[in-house]
Amino acid sequence: MLDVIKRDDSLYPAAKSPTQEDGLLAPDGTYFPCGFYGHDKCAQRIAGVRVAELIERGWVGISDSRIPRWYLPRSLTQSQINTLYDMYMLNPASLFAESVAPHIGIGRDW
Repeated sequence: MLDVIKRDDSLYPAAKSPTQEDGLLAPDGTYFPCGFYGHDKCAQRIAGVRVAELIERGWVGISDSRIPRWYLPRSLTQSQINTLYDMYMLNPASLFAESVAPHIGIGRDW
């Protein structure tokens, strides 16, 4: 089993800035948009593996404007937290922001 996922950014370029759309977030905080139902294809093009293996290796999956529990690694890196915060700040009232807030230490007073 590989300790590190080798990725080829030339096959699937990272976004210049993150959005709140479906995608994959690498442990180094790099966001890769992948489109609705495109996570496995994106994972295959980035690293030659299925999305489940990326999640096991610390990647985060964003789907349907939220982070489902099955797309969360055991822990987030500080780089992922920073990127998720930037994504949160794009629209703090969104469904995505509500989903991500507890994972990045933001309390919601609803």
